[in-house]
Amino acid sequence: MTVYDPMDGAASGWAGHHPDVLGSLAAERVHLAWNRTALSWGGAGAATVRYFADDGFLRPSTAIGFAMLMVGALSWAGGTSEYRRTMAAIRADEPVRVRGGVLRAMAWFTTVVCLGVIAVELTR
Repeated sequence: MTVYDPMDGAASGWAGHHPDVLGSLAAERVHLAWNRTALSWGGAGAATVRYFADDGFLRPSTAIGFAMLMVGALSWAGGTSEYRRTMAAIRADEPVRVRGGVLRAMAWFTTVVCLGVIAVELTR
């Protein structure tokens, strides 16, 4: 197994690679984390819509489930767009700018969904 040493910047398996190979690997890990988050939210939303919305289509739990599905879709779309932007910057040897828009939107949607769940549970 080849171990990369950041102090000397080289290892036998990393010789001849582009210096930003670790940056691209980190971008892929972040992309996978966004996909995992999207799948989690989507699965939870689908389960909520399917199993907890037993009193008809226009129920609060159905709205919460669809909101969770939307958070999953936003997570997937935002993560994919960030990954593509980051990889384009790495390929062009430009600095990767950190944008917080997707993360802020995810935080707002998550807060709204959690408050909705609390409100639905308190009204039962």
